[in-house]
Amino acid sequence: MLEVRQSPLEYQENLVRIFSNIYENQRDEWSRDESILQCGERAMREVMRIHENSLISALDIGCGDGRLGGKIAQLGHHCLGIDFVQNQNWSVLKNKYPEALNFCSEDFFAWKEPENKFNFIHDGGCFHHQHESFWPQWFEKIKRILAPRGIYSTIVWGEQVYQGNKDADGRLHHVFVGDELDIMLAAQGLRVVSKSLIPSRKGPIQVHILSTPA
Repeated sequence: MLEVRQSPLEYQENLVRIFSNIYENQRDEWSRDESILQCGERAMREVMRIHENSLISALDIGCGDGRLGGKIAQLGHHCLGIDFVQNQNWSVLKNKYPEALNFCSEDFFAWKEPENKFNFIHDGGCFHHQHESFWPQWFEKIKRILAPRGIYSTIVWGEQVYQGNKDADGRLHHVFVGDELDIMLAAQGLRVVSKSLIPSRKGPIQVHILSTPA
């Protein structure tokens, strides 16, 4: 069967439907991958070191069940979690941390950014699903909402997971090897301050990068 070719915009719009179906059928294996949560916690510790004794404002892109936001709120800081689909765990966490935690079910590109900037932005594996035509737009939005001395934390694949870098649902799984993503971030005015190789729950290596405005 011939694959139906999509325009970049059609692909991006279809991502919402794909993720809605995955969540509805409880196939969101990343929500049970402790390595992703641990990367977020590790990044948050670095942010707290930089902004010692200061209240931190965090954004968790692709927050899933909101566990990282709950951890951040537990530490006494503020977090906004955003994802395509509302998760039933959000209300539980919001009731537990009503002043520190909020959630929004929306596409990151369509989401109206606030006037206040974030000290910490964590992407637990969303960027590598975006169509490459939208990468400049992604980074432009990150830079607009990231505070000076803020940390942008992103997790991407460091080795191939699916043949052709596309899964059965139609999601792209871009792979970044060597200094490929470092160079891309630098071109966008973001300086890499930390880089780790982390095994995922399913086996393939993930790259966890922390960067800050240059």
